Amino acid sequence: MKTATSVKRFQISPATARFCREHGLLRAEEGDYTDEDVRRLGLVHTLLEAGFSHKSLKRYLDLLDVGEPGRLERTRLLRTQRAKLLEEIHSHQRALDRLDYLIREQEAGKEDKY
Repeated sequence: MKTATSVKRFQISPATARFCREHGLLRAEEGDYTDEDVRRLGLVHTLLEAGFSHKSLKRYLDLLDVGEPGRLERTRLLRTQRAKLLEEIHSHQRALDRLDYLIREQEAGKEDKY
């Protein structure tokens, strides 16, 4: 599959595809991806959107390449990132709650209380 087709089909930025090639995360050369490369690009896209650092991403993919022996460590990496992401969601929810309170106070005509 051609690079442009892969990028459009999976909504992956060209920068992500380039990052994968430059860091040896794909087996194909620029311009022609195998089905495995396309699946891997999709996985990379998902992990980056979930907040994986480049170091964690590389580690995850290395563990994926070793297969079953890396399964437990891959699961640990996913769970660790999930916990971080969930904490960010909760932090944002607390901020939303505080803003909602301030909005209600403003709409009720109450003075700001510092």
